[in-house]
Amino acid sequence: MPYTIKVHNMKASKVRAAFASALKKDRRFTAELSQPFPEGRGARDGSRKEGESFTVTRVRLTVGKPYCGQHPGPCIPTQVPIKKKKLKYLEWNDWVEFNNLVNAVLDELHCDADVWSFPFETSGRMWIRKGTSARIAYDYDEGMGRWGPVRVWNQGTPDQFAR
Repeated sequence: MPYTIKVHNMKASKVRAAFASALKKDRRFTAELSQPFPEGRGARDGSRKEGESFTVTRVRLTVGKPYCGQHPGPCIPTQVPIKKKKLKYLEWNDWVEFNNLVNAVLDELHCDADVWSFPFETSGRMWIRKGTSARIAYDYDEGMGRWGPVRVWNQGTPDQFAR
């Protein structure tokens, strides 16, 4: 799930360097960080204002664990036990912890930034941060799909962000 971090009040290269340092220090995750690039789309693409951006891709755990999918919420029990492969992909709690790491770095820098991603399990942009307001709560909507229960990440309602 690629992230975009759009910085408004400082150089994106400074934020990128701080985030790279935090990843090394934390040791739970690995990720690829793009070089900063100017972002000229402004509010047209959902972000509040102009700024430089960089992307975070290939987010992985440093140590593999049993994996059944990137779905939000706990694993859905099945009637037939399924053997889970040991992989380095992130699941619900892992993504929430990674989002918290992103917000902790931005809070420490007093950074005004918009952060979002486009997970497969949601329709549209999922917000992780809006300006100086970090997302502090995550939930999902449940429904029935073609093959059974389906969970969809919540995109981020106003009450899920710190003020």
